[in-house]
Amino acid sequence: MPDKAYFPLGRRGMEAFNLRECMKCGNENEEELELLDKQDVTEKEENNLLNIKTYKVKCNKCGATYKIIIKSLYTNEQTEENRMVSTVHYTENGEEQWLGVF
Repeated sequence: MPDKAYFPLGRRGMEAFNLRECMKCGNENEEELELLDKQDVTEKEENNLLNIKTYKVKCNKCGATYKIIIKSLYTNEQTEENRMVSTVHYTENGEEQWLGVF
């Protein structure tokens, strides 16, 4: 899982936030965060590729289980040069919320 992502601050740029901390309680101790599952799926949509990486995480401090989902859109092939945008989402109890960009 990436270290950080960014959320826009309007006209004031972007602010980084740590993806390796509990999204529920803010626990920054990586030893207490357990990666339960990782999925990597790529779908083809006309000339574009949509790559979806899902990380299921459990915080052993507060007991929260949630998913971090990174959706990346590529043109033609899946290389860093062809990446158009990557968005980061947070899912808990089936409810998905947008966090920022990667």
